[in-house]
Amino acid sequence: MAKRQKGLRKDGLVEYKANLGKLNGKIKWKSFYGKSLREAKDKAAEYIEKSKSETENQAKFNAWAVKWLELYKKPYVELNTYLYTYKAKVEKYLIPFFREAELNSIKPEDIQKFFNIYSDKSQSLLSDLKITLNNIFEKAIDNELCVKNPMRNIIVKGKETKERTFLSSEQFDSLMEYAKTHKFGLPVLIYLNTGIRRNELLGLRWSDVNFEESHISVKQAVKREKGNPHAGEPKTKSSVRIIPVSKEFTEYLNTVERKGNYVIPGGKHEFMTHGYIDRVFKKFITDVQNDMKDFPKITIHELRHSYATMLRNSGIDVYTIQKVLGHSDIKVTSDTYVHNDVATLRKHMKFDEPEE
Repeated sequence: MAKRQKGLRKDGLVEYKANLGKLNGKIKWKSFYGKSLREAKDKAAEYIEKSKSETENQAKFNAWAVKWLELYKKPYVELNTYLYTYKAKVEKYLIPFFREAELNSIKPEDIQKFFNIYSDKSQSLLSDLKITLNNIFEKAIDNELCVKNPMRNIIVKGKETKERTFLSSEQFDSLMEYAKTHKFGLPVLIYLNTGIRRNELLGLRWSDVNFEESHISVKQAVKREKGNPHAGEPKTKSSVRIIPVSKEFTEYLNTVERKGNYVIPGGKHEFMTHGYIDRVFKKFITDVQNDMKDFPKITIHELRHSYATMLRNSGIDVYTIQKVLGHSDIKVTSDTYVHNDVATLRKHMKFDEPEE
């Protein structure tokens, strides 16, 4: 690296400018000072050696992946999203495979080998890992730690995600009536009438229920961050919404005993926790299957799916359903939550209507 001296300064120190190489195509200079030229040069050499060591370390996959998480994800996403969507996957799948491999030494065949090994995982997981890996390499290129992105033309194929179960209209109505008489039925009734998310259900307060106009406002959600639940803002801006409900449902809610500010009251906290909801729903669905022959075993999230499907089958357009569910992307609504069988498609296309 070429270096140059600028001479003695007014304060008696000698300035020595060192060429640190190129950054974004431009030469980067840095000044070092000492009582003598030798001292200034020694400081420059020490700095360059330390920087070189740090750069070489950063250029290794494991170190850069950790730094990528800290720089490009942690400040910009919710803590839960950071911990469980990004950090957990990087630490569980990517770092154990690529370890301390230098970024420039990782080839497309190494990437393809990684995805082939995990081909027994779900397609959605592998797609997420592909997006993450691609961004890790792109940001490495931006920071001049890597020359090429080895992700080009990588084939990702995993197991297709099992299609969610949804309730028929008869099952939907039956479950609604059953929940009204069950000691753990209140959370289920709220799901079936609003389609809200689990953390939104936990954060629902009586002040969010408008009994006069029959609607529920989603204003907060209970989140788990490192095992500590707390109430905060919902997932996204589109998650803050008003959900119209039937007069019959608000009349039912008016009969529920209020034991605090929250519709589902808690013990240690004012609100109930995710674990509690999971446990009572498991008991509830076990009782349903014991009392109602051949009733499908469904998950909490499939109640939301069933609610969206019920709206669609009633003729509600997908854009309205998107608003009610709180999705920011219409594709999520149409691809994931709205199920259309042949009979429903015929109904919406009006093929079976009698001719005039």
